[in-house]
Formats: sequence, C-alpha cells, structure tokens
Amino acid sequence: LLFSTFSYSQKEIYELRTYELNFGKSADILYNYIEKALMPALNKNEIYNIGVFEEIGDAMPKKLYLFIPYKSINDYYQAVEGLKRDQDYDKASNSYMKTLPQDFPFLRYETSLFMAFDGLPKIIKPSEELTVFELRTYEGYNEDALNRKIKMFNESEFKIFEDVGLHSVFFGEKIATQIIGFQQVSLLLEELKLPSLKPFYLHCMFW
Repeated sequence: LLFSTFSYSQKEIYELRTYELNFGKSADILYNYIEKALMPALNKNEIYNIGVFEEIGDAMPKKLYLFIPYKSINDYYQAVEGLKRDQDYDKASNSYMKTLPQDFPFLRYETSLFMAFDGLPKIIKPSEELTVFELRTYEGYNEDALNRKIKMFNESEFKIFEDVGLHSVFFGEKIATQIIGFQQVSLLLEELKLPSLKPFYLHCMFW
C-alpha cells in the first residue's frame, strides 16, 4: 500500500462514473444528489473541477457521466472513507438514499479509475464557454500494444492535438472498474421466488 501511494502520488487519479438512466423516469433525484450532497462533500475534501456531462444523441439507455479528479490514489481513498463519516453529506443525501427501487432514476452505474499519463499528469480545466466534449477510448489487444500507444501519446501526440486545435482535458489509463446496480439482484429473487428483500448493491471488480 505504501508503495502504491508513493508511485501514483505525482499523477492524478480520475474517477469516471457512467449512469444508465431509466427510460421515462425523472433524473432530478440524481442531479440533486450530485449537486447538493456529493459535490459539496468532495469540495470539503479539496476535490474540485468535478464535471457532469449528458450524452448527446438518441442512444438508449441515456447516459450521464460524472468525472471526479483526485490528486492521488490516497486522496481517493480518503474521500471515500470521508463520506462515511460526513454528517452533512449524510443529511443532504437522505432523500436519494431513501428512494425506493421502483422510483430510482438509473438501472446501474459503472465507475472506473484511471491513472493520468506521464505526459499529462494533471487535468487541464477547460474554458467555461465550452459545453460539448468528446470522450475517446483507445484499446490495445495486449499489454505491450497498450504501452506502446501510451508512449506515443506521451512523446508526440499531445503536441499534435494542440497544434490542430484539439485541446485535451485529461488522459488516463484504466486501472479498475466496478459495476453497481440493482437489476441483477431483483432478477435473481424473481427466478428463485424468494420473499421480497431489501435491495442491496452487487459489486463486481475487474482488474
């Protein structure tokens, strides 16, 4: 743990949440939670430049993206643990936490952690006038191919992007993904014909 904290401390860690919104249901409860509970709690821990983005287009389900930059992996850990002890956050998030499953605004969400590239170790906050962004994903068929692609970005492609007017906000290598949702649980209960139980989070970790 000490080694990991030291190794990543000079580069930021990014959390990107992708919410799959329920069709026909208001997402106000989610927006209010992010704006009035989560963001103030994170700001209290000196975590700023948090972004909330709606996906443009007709793809279903609709998606909402939440971007949270942390100074280090230790700051991420401290923020997660801090939410558990924050009474202001607990009070502000009460209506969101108490929302019934049938009224919840999203099916599930995926949260991924990214480690910033060496060539762009910190987020570049975009101008407030900019409202449309493109999220790109690059994949490699094995570790060597991925490392070579990252090396290309670090050594030359960042400058090319700037020269042609494509201003980068962040680049990161995905290091973990977690999927949180209710649907898997309810399907299991129906199939086994078990009595109604209080819903809970079903966690899956991929490394």
